[in-house]
Amino acid sequence: MKHPILLTGRNSFLMKRSFSLNIPERTHGWRNLLVATIFWIAAILLVAATSATAQPIIGSLSALNGSLGSMVNITGSGFNTTPANDVVYFGATRAAVTAASATSLTVTVPAGATYAPVSVENTATSLTASYSYPFLPTYDHSAYPAGAVGFANKVDFPGIAGTSPVQTLIKDVDGDGKADV
Repeated sequence: MKHPILLTGRNSFLMKRSFSLNIPERTHGWRNLLVATIFWIAAILLVAATSATAQPIIGSLSALNGSLGSMVNITGSGFNTTPANDVVYFGATRAAVTAASATSLTVTVPAGATYAPVSVENTATSLTASYSYPFLPTYDHSAYPAGAVGFANKVDFPGIAGTSPVQTLIKDVDGDGKADV
């Protein structure tokens, strides 16, 4: 008498993979060890097939700084070819993706972009990449009279026992696409 074992799974291409093995009855003493070994080998093969999905990688940006509305080309790999399936953030602020290929994205610098690395998520794979260097948003104040736009004086925030804050976190907390502190 034979005992069939069938292990199935799905890989990244949604093609069904099956493993089938018939174990003779006389191997009953070794059966549990053999079944466990075959199961783990099949599981490793299924994980390897599933992990064939490409991790997005950002190789370079066409500019490391830019003003609101300027276009930035992101080159790399593992991007989705449908612009709506690529989510790009300039720090905490989501950007509009205007064109997409597997190796390039064209995005518009959003209002509220923060000094932070650019990140790309491929929503089809739920994998994310982040660039190594921060993007510096710049602002064009030429439309304003001289001296009308500027920054207030520096403010130091005292910490506990004379220490200062070590990190500031800016994220889109309320989901409106704009950075919140």
